[in-house]
Amino acid sequence: MRTVLSESALLQVVGEAGSAEEAVSICMRLKPDVVLLDLHLPDRSGVEVCRELKLSCPVLKVLFLTSYGDEANVLAGLTAGADGYLLKTITGRNIAEAVLTVACGGAVLDPLVTRHLIGHICSSGAGVSQPGNLSTKERRILEGVAAGQLNKEIASTLSISEKTVRNQLTAIYQKLGVSTRAEAAIFFEGLK
Repeated sequence: MRTVLSESALLQVVGEAGSAEEAVSICMRLKPDVVLLDLHLPDRSGVEVCRELKLSCPVLKVLFLTSYGDEANVLAGLTAGADGYLLKTITGRNIAEAVLTVACGGAVLDPLVTRHLIGHICSSGAGVSQPGNLSTKERRILEGVAAGQLNKEIASTLSISEKTVRNQLTAIYQKLGVSTRAEAAIFFEGLK
């Protein structure tokens, strides 16, 4: 993984860990921008590590890279605050792009993961009456989020301020009953 990520001139690998405890310790010391985390670690769950890291350092971005794409694991990871969730079937170049997207504030989801979550949303009835509560501007902002755009890009596209985008996102999250950009993007994909 270090070799794959090091091929990008925009990325620098600052640490590696073989266990959850080691990962937490390294993150607290080195304060990386993005942590690439597996879901199942030898000594603890990656979900627990994600939650702990997000509580300690809310600006830290966490991107899961794992073999487990089932609905329960994906939802657990996103609920813990993950900014992205990828399956290990992804190519090296795409991993680097995903890390850069998450580092810039975007959300990344593996297409198969998105499909599972859309199924979950549809089968659970979550959000069925909620889309009607979104204004046209909120829908366009949500569309930008789902496309992986940063707040700055959404603001430019819609000719509004970045602060307006942030405020609108807060309202969107509330209306949809989600708490992360990734969950909002999943919700939007379920509307298509």
